[in-house]
Order: sequence, then C-alpha cells, then structure tokens
Amino acid sequence: GPVNRNTMFQAASVSKLVTALIVHQSVDEGFMDLDTDVNEYLSSWKIPENKFSKQQPVILRHLLSHQAGLPPTNFEYLKSQGIPTLNQILEGTPPALNKPAIPQQVPGEEWAYSNIGYALIQKILEDRLGKPFHEIAGRAIFEPANMDLSTFDYPLRESLAKNEALPHDKYGKLRKAELELPAKAQGGLLTTGEELARLLVEILKASKWESVVFPKSMADGLLHSEKVLPFKMYDQNAQMGLGALLMGEGKEVAFMHNGYNSPGSVCIAIGFPYLGKGAVIMANAANGEALYLEILATLAETYQWPSGQFFRPGYR
Repeated sequence: GPVNRNTMFQAASVSKLVTALIVHQSVDEGFMDLDTDVNEYLSSWKIPENKFSKQQPVILRHLLSHQAGLPPTNFEYLKSQGIPTLNQILEGTPPALNKPAIPQQVPGEEWAYSNIGYALIQKILEDRLGKPFHEIAGRAIFEPANMDLSTFDYPLRESLAKNEALPHDKYGKLRKAELELPAKAQGGLLTTGEELARLLVEILKASKWESVVFPKSMADGLLHSEKVLPFKMYDQNAQMGLGALLMGEGKEVAFMHNGYNSPGSVCIAIGFPYLGKGAVIMANAANGEALYLEILATLAETYQWPSGQFFRPGYR
C-alpha cells in the first residue's frame, strides 16, 4: 500500500545516532564513561589484546567517533551455516565472514568509518546493562520520546509488521529486508519519518535546555566535535561528533547522519541546533540518495538554511 504516517522504514546508519544517544544517557547515569578501557565493561566477549590495543585501549569516545582502529567491514556470512551470533560477528568466526572487532592500528590515531565499532558498542551496552539491545533502546529513547513505531527488534512483531516498508533495489525491484543479524546498533532501527523527526526535534530542544525528554548533556555529547575530518562533505569542512557528523561553523553548524542498507533502504537526518530547523527523509529504494539531495536542496532554499547550497546538483 501507499506510505502513510505509520509506515516503518529502515533507518540504516542513522541508527548510529540513536545508539550514540543511548551511550550518552548511560554516561549521564553513571553506568560508564567515555574514556575507560571498554574491556572493563565487557563480560561475554572481550577485545583480544594486540600490539595496537597495548599502546592505547579501545574506549567509547573512539568507538562513537570511528577512531578505534577497527576495520571498515560489512557483515557477510555463510548462509548455509545459519545466522552468526553477535560474538561470532565480533570475533569474525564462521558463519560470520566479516573482519573481527580488533584494532588494526592504534586507537585514537585515525578516522575510519566502522560498522563493527557500533556492533561492539551494542555488546558493551548489553553486557553493562544486562538486557538485550532492543530493550535498552526502548527504555532509554523510544518510551520517553513516545516513539511507539520505533524498534531494533526484528522481525517486527505482528501488530507492527503491516507497517513495514520493504526495500527496492536500484532497478526498482522489490526485495526482502536483510535485517536478520543480531548486530543492530549500527543499522537495525525501524522507525517512521515522523518519529525520527520528533527525536531530532528533542535533540535540537535539548541542546538549548528546552527538552522535557532528554537532558542537555545528551545533545552535547552527540554534538561534541571530536575530530576534524580529512575530507569534505558536500564541499563543506566536516567534523566528527560523538555519534553525528558536524558541518558548517559557529551558529550555522549542522549535525547529520545518513545511511544506506542493502538491498535498498536509504535515510538521512539533518538538524541545525542554533536555528531549530532540520529534516528527516526516509526511502525504501536504493536510489534514495538522489531523491533526498533534491529534497534537501529545495528545503535549504525555501527555509534559508545557511549551508543549504551544497545540496544543489552541480554545486559539487
């Protein structure tokens, strides 16, 4: 059927934004801090020591900002051998075919986008808080923000399954969702455009002490610049926050995260904390990025977003 306000899309890597908020809340509540060796929080799996982690252990600050020296790997697995556990994914053992969550360089030295870094954050949260990740996310984010159509639990329970938008590949062909792996924190969120936008509004409000749902410290954590990135994003200088990409300067700063899930789900969220403006666009098609860049360019022009021009085709 056609999309309506209850249609649930895959948020893809925008899931990382939500995972980061959960970490900042847990830090706030004293369950963990950003600079402790994460092996102190891990009990059911630990990062094996090597020459890199000996020099500098992995900490949450590194994991949130993609600086832990972990490999940029996707999660392939041997379909004939069943679905790997989260531990098998983290150690890269069959049926998982990905590289393990072990530093390949000294943590903190370089930026390299890492999905497995966020899968490791999931394990840290589960071990530290003693609950499955989807329950932790429900308690920390979805319940307080009244996000009833948002979940990391998959397959969707019966009452929600009718709302699921199924992916379409780049040829427009309907495909099965590929969300069966237990690694969820890096890309397993299902939510509606409206609920993700509401969450974005709460982060924007929290950054000005105005949210009744989240403390300012949660927004501050997400928006804390951790590293200037070695490349430009849409022709803008970019910095890595603790869970979001930051673009622009001073009062014109925007935070954003985008995402693509194979075989065809696309999402982007962008917010301007000082302006209180932003947008969320979700599409169940592999070609969604071309669409969201057009929409963002139009929004930027219509609502005078300061750094909006960079979305315009031809500007890049």
